[in-house]
Amino acid sequence: MTTDSLQNIWKNIDSGIEQKPKKELESILEKKIKKTMNKFYVSLGISMTISIGFLIFLIMAAIRKPDDILYQINNYLLSVLVLFALGSSIWSWYKLQYNKNNLPLKEWLELRIKWLSKWLYNKWVYFLLPVLFILTFFSLHFYNPYLSFTEVTENPESLIGILVGILVGGVVVFFVFRANRRSHRRKLEYLKELLEELCEKS
Repeated sequence: MTTDSLQNIWKNIDSGIEQKPKKELESILEKKIKKTMNKFYVSLGISMTISIGFLIFLIMAAIRKPDDILYQINNYLLSVLVLFALGSSIWSWYKLQYNKNNLPLKEWLELRIKWLSKWLYNKWVYFLLPVLFILTFFSLHFYNPYLSFTEVTENPESLIGILVGILVGGVVVFFVFRANRRSHRRKLEYLKELLEELCEKS
């Protein structure tokens, strides 16, 4: 056996030894990516469940108080926003799950990171959130069939109570929403770190 033949054999053995750890590392990274992405799927699943449940509530409320015009208008506007939120969650789920042309993991992750970055750093949601909260507050507060919008406007004490409720509830909702969004952003940064590791291994 020639020296060149022996060198080729050893090169093949060395490359086989290098490829095995590389594949194992890629497998570990893939599991971490899937675990992190599953957290986004769970969040979207909860959002869709809440939206569907609230739409059912709004239908029941429409049947319960058909004569309260202002209440019906409030719930109609709220239904539009909830349907928009539900559609957005379904679309987000589809975008995160869909793998066009069976892209490799690295390219697939790059697209998901770009999409998640647009979603988590949009500012419009901070303008929409107060409107959604106020409409929801009114819908729940006036669900009582013996309490109408008109009656409340005639009672200063009720108006003060509603304003205090909106203020306190709004602050709580804002901080909960902000904490949730920060948690999602930390997951996004973790995905970026995993992508960098994938790029180094490739």
